[in-house]
Amino acid sequence: MFCRHTLKDLAKETGLGRKRIQRYFENIPASKPTLFGITSPIVLVADATFWGRDYGLLLFRSPHHKRHLWWLEIESEDKECYRSGRLFLEENRISLSAVVIDGKPGIAGVFEDLPVQICHFHQIAIVRRYLTKKTKRLLKGVVELDESLVGGRERGVNGRQTERKALVAVAVDHTAKGGCRHAHMQVIPDANGQSLTAAAKSAIDTGSTVLTDGWPGYNDLKEQGYDHIPWTLETPEDASRILPWTHIVIANFKRWILDVFHGVSPKHLQSYLDEFCYRLNRRWNYADLFRRILNRCLRFSVPVTYKQLISS
Repeated sequence: MFCRHTLKDLAKETGLGRKRIQRYFENIPASKPTLFGITSPIVLVADATFWGRDYGLLLFRSPHHKRHLWWLEIESEDKECYRSGRLFLEENRISLSAVVIDGKPGIAGVFEDLPVQICHFHQIAIVRRYLTKKTKRLLKGVVELDESLVGGRERGVNGRQTERKALVAVAVDHTAKGGCRHAHMQVIPDANGQSLTAAAKSAIDTGSTVLTDGWPGYNDLKEQGYDHIPWTLETPEDASRILPWTHIVIANFKRWILDVFHGVSPKHLQSYLDEFCYRLNRRWNYADLFRRILNRCLRFSVPVTYKQLISS
């Protein structure tokens, strides 16, 4: 059955005439070659990226074949764009076994007959939200409190002034030997007394000894039940000597952001601050960290919408 046959061989086996067999083969339509020679079902990765608000590119790619299969210039990302791409693949006889997309509403409906996997960015964003569901453990004992600007270089401003950077309150409590135990970081709107006091109350237990610089915004801490010890700094370099751990923590955070993510937007900054502190505060239980995160996702597994992931 699978060896080569001549018309004479086929005529002998089937009892049909040679001309009749020849006409049968001539009437068989020629098969259309598939795009890029892909013959087996593929896992499709589909995503869009934008330059500005109204110009973007939607791309369909096969990671296994390392090929871009289809792309389209778009003004907005909607399901009709994805449907056009899928229709193109079907016309070129490329079948899909699964698809990887982001969590934008409506897109999964285009591939409702296929297994759909949310891309790793949105999976990480969902996990990152669960890391902060539980009430934070308040810092106790001797606690350093300072604030820092997060963002690129900014010209024409001095000190705590900023036009586009984010201001972050950093609190770190000491171990018995004066080392770093736990840290909390929080985005604050400004460096006035109300914002700094609110940041302290959300992260530091009442009765703790709070070390700060001489900024007037910390003057209300004593009235809130803290043993406030302000230090007057003669030079900016004294800050890293008086409050060493707050500077080390925020410096490590900035390096982590640059090395891993190459920068983040102010809208999502708090989520990355929470993740960094979660990792730092559990550094002694690093071998058990995956189980802890999985347990947290199961305990607080309320569905998270795409709008919640991209909101501030």
